[in-house]
Formats: sequence, structure tokens, C-alpha cells
Amino acid sequence: MFFSICAGLSKDISGLHFLGINTLLFIVWNITIVQLARKIALDSFEARLLLILVVAFLNNIITRLILIYNGSFVPLGISLRIVILGTIYTTAVCPLILKLVKPTLTER
Repeated sequence: MFFSICAGLSKDISGLHFLGINTLLFIVWNITIVQLARKIALDSFEARLLLILVVAFLNNIITRLILIYNGSFVPLGISLRIVILGTIYTTAVCPLILKLVKPTLTER
């Protein structure tokens, strides 16, 4: 939960999003992933990477829809590029982040 809050705050501060939306979404993703991990095994690297890809894609879509709803018009082509490239970059950086964070995680 700590990492979710820190990541959400840093994304809110550094982006054009309304303050707090990424923090709220990251907390929701955290709770969703914890619940999902209780039902299915996320032990393999590929499963984690696929989960990060899906969550990053959904998060980018939701934030774009919120921006559109609040009147920030961005052309569709640019929005799609942001969603797709943001998802790809997030998934590509994920292994590095997981490697850095792994020592601080505790097994339950």
C-alpha cells in the first residue's frame, strides 16, 4: 500500500491529472491485485508482467476518460499513443522496479 500511495502521489504531482486521481487508482489497483493474488498464483515472472501490462493499460484508459470527462480535450490519435506507449514503457520498466523493490517485500 505504501508503494501505491507513493507512486500515485508522484504521478499526480508530475502529470496533468487532477490531484489525487492516480493515488486513488493505484490504491484500488493494489487492493485488486492483492485479492487476485489470493485466488490465482502470481509466482511466475510472466504472470506478473502480464498483470502489470493489464493494470497499466486500464489505468491509462481510465485516466484519459477522466480527463475527457473533465473537459481536457486531447485528439484521439495522441490519446491512443499515450495509452499504448505508456503501457509499453510501464511494462518494460517493471522488471527493474521489481528487482529494486523485491528486497523490501516480505512474504506473507
